[in-house]
Amino acid sequence: MENRARQVLSLILFACLLPVAVSADRVTVSMGHAGAVRAEASSPSGEFAFTGGDDGKLIIWDLAAGAAFAVYQIDPNPITAIAVRPTGDEVVVLAQRGVTSGALVALNWRTGEEIFRHEVEMIPSCLTYSPAGSYIVYAMPAFRSLYFLSADDGTQLPLLNSGFGAASFVQIAQSERNVMAYLPSRGELVYFRVSTGEELGRFSTVSRLRNVTVVDTDTRRYLAAADGGNLVVIDNYTGEMKAEYPVSPILGITYSPESGLISVLTEQLGHRATISFTYSSERLRRSSFAPQ
Repeated sequence: MENRARQVLSLILFACLLPVAVSADRVTVSMGHAGAVRAEASSPSGEFAFTGGDDGKLIIWDLAAGAAFAVYQIDPNPITAIAVRPTGDEVVVLAQRGVTSGALVALNWRTGEEIFRHEVEMIPSCLTYSPAGSYIVYAMPAFRSLYFLSADDGTQLPLLNSGFGAASFVQIAQSERNVMAYLPSRGELVYFRVSTGEELGRFSTVSRLRNVTVVDTDTRRYLAAADGGNLVVIDNYTGEMKAEYPVSPILGITYSPESGLISVLTEQLGHRATISFTYSSERLRRSSFAPQ
């Protein structure tokens, strides 16, 4: 049963990556959505996966059963981002209107009850809950980048009001006291105290990284990302590149804490494929290759 669940989750994760990666060649995934799948997430327990599509639907998948647990019509516009609250049964999604605006919609994914809607004037580049589920943070492509919402009612919190540059990835400390933002244009990792906005540290790293993904769930220290035609691992404490491996193109990256595998969606000889890697002793090692 566990293997079956992993297979279903793998299918969902990489099916979701296809439409996002290719804009000129729209890909339709027949998984209960009328149109392309645009976003994915999984529950903290790993029992459920969540997909959002061009049809404005949020589908919750029971991975053990390999079937849909619930289907909710969130909005007439596409669902392009999903974040799951680490505690409780809440989820927040981005309903995107065109290329310039949208709404963050929070709901109880077991009952379908809507908790709040929060309008945004730009499309967030990152959307996540804090580790204890106290607040939602999203990053905007603007000089004042980070915004915080109460996870309970969507009230905007007066945290980190100063501007410092456009962030594309955000990582919050387990204590929820500090936050790290990656600034792709500058190639910087910047740490702040959430309550005061005090800058705690700034480290230079590789610029314009894409598909940044945490690949160390114990210490949350290492990040995998696409650097042009290379898969790289970055130490987010120092900004140092710890390992790289040539892969081109990189269409998406996912990480499985259970297996420790970093999986990369790529294209080989005109066909999409998944290449899995392990990372240890500052080396990326190719583990498996699977055609899609």
